Amino acid sequence: MKLLRRFRRVTLGAVAIFLAGDCYNQNKTAGGTQVTGQKGGFGIDGPETLKYLNSLDFTIASVGDSLLVKKYLCTAPGNTCPADGVRLMFIPEAGAYKRDWESAMKKNNEGYVVATVLNVDDVTFPDLGLEPGKLAYAFVGQVGTTADERGFAIYRIDPLTGLKQATWSLTTDVKHCPNGAYRDKPAVKAMHPGPEPCTPITVAEASNGIAMAYAAVPRASTAFAAGLGQLWISCSGGCCEVKSETE
Repeated sequence: MKLLRRFRRVTLGAVAIFLAGDCYNQNKTAGGTQVTGQKGGFGIDGPETLKYLNSLDFTIASVGDSLLVKKYLCTAPGNTCPADGVRLMFIPEAGAYKRDWESAMKKNNEGYVVATVLNVDDVTFPDLGLEPGKLAYAFVGQVGTTADERGFAIYRIDPLTGLKQATWSLTTDVKHCPNGAYRDKPAVKAMHPGPEPCTPITVAEASNGIAMAYAAVPRASTAFAAGLGQLWISCSGGCCEVKSETE
């Protein structure tokens, strides 16, 4: 309860990008067109990124009690974190259970913010430069410089410019776990809770293949293995998970 009260204070007092109003309208623009995702890389076109973030809903009333709070080890050189890491809270976006990750992993398609990450500790998380009470965003879609570089990553975004400031846990290991059960709320967990088999989502239209596309990003797999570890989020048609290739 203490963490939830702290989140509410942050939401009301410090997070200017959260919109007021009912959740039915928070995924629509003023003209009534549904805001579904963002083309291109997240945090590259600052105004478009801010516009997209302003359409999202992370309020407790909308996402229910499905939150993940966990300590993550710090791997940034010279860090002074506690030995057991820094406590982060993952809050799924209200419409995360409707988001089609398989579509987001296809070349030239929109990507989606599926959760926000809040530092609920009293020390900065150096791997993201994420200060206490500040936010980062979990994004699936284009994570490289070209449209065929698809995957998952967590980004810290400048709240004034909308530009990407830091990247954590970038990975191409993205899976879909089909489940036809009815749901009307998003969910997030540290790992896949069900028995359904999970199938890797590949970039169907990648010109050089996903492995070659990431040849220029040597930090991706090692940062993920020592960072996020594993994450499960409800998505269209079931749930989606990301995890280190070493697990």
